[in-house]
Amino acid sequence: PRRPRGPRAVRAAGVAAEAVAQGLGWVVVGGSVFRAAPQLLRILRRRSAEGVALSPFAIEFVAYTVTAAYNLRRGFPFSTYGEIWFCWMQTIGLLACVMHFQRTPRARAAALTLALAGWASLLLGGAVPLPALVALQAAAPIGVAVGRVPQIVMNIRNGHTGQLSLGMCAINAVGTGIRVFTTLALTGDLVLLAGFALVFAVNGLLVAQCLQTRWKIDRGVLKLGPGAT
Repeated sequence: PRRPRGPRAVRAAGVAAEAVAQGLGWVVVGGSVFRAAPQLLRILRRRSAEGVALSPFAIEFVAYTVTAAYNLRRGFPFSTYGEIWFCWMQTIGLLACVMHFQRTPRARAAALTLALAGWASLLLGGAVPLPALVALQAAAPIGVAVGRVPQIVMNIRNGHTGQLSLGMCAINAVGTGIRVFTTLALTGDLVLLAGFALVFAVNGLLVAQCLQTRWKIDRGVLKLGPGAT
């Protein structure tokens, strides 16, 4: 029979896992700089946001703001959530591009912009008590997952993913998958862990839809303009 590992071996394994998690955390932070680049470049190159839903990006902005405020308040290491800031800034660019190329009415675009700016000021300014922030953080991943349902439904109705970027969806899926591990190893925060796991599942579904569209194009079942998924 195998002998149980001693306390020293267990500690060494724990230290190794933490070191790997920290390294992966910084990989996610670095990779997040380019997270939205495939989607932004696709929209700008094609000058079209056809098949791209606006609401998921608005909800992402809301959720990223919550997560940034929550991690700041809890004092977690930057390597465990630093990508949130880069994703937050890129989501602003995505919102602007989608509203511009989908010709969102100015009044609606202005109202959405003011609402999101007010939300960011409220949370990042520290006006929300910690218990309320914890509750918002628990709800944020659910909001992101539910917010991506319109995109998933649109893909099903259209029979393809349009200008939705496989690259961005894949980066999202890999990043949240790594975050499941780093959160478990570095913080043990069950609120964050459950959230990352849920969003990882939804991101995986979007990747599957993008791959299905690519398969249809390769088989000649579907024809889209140049540059589509």
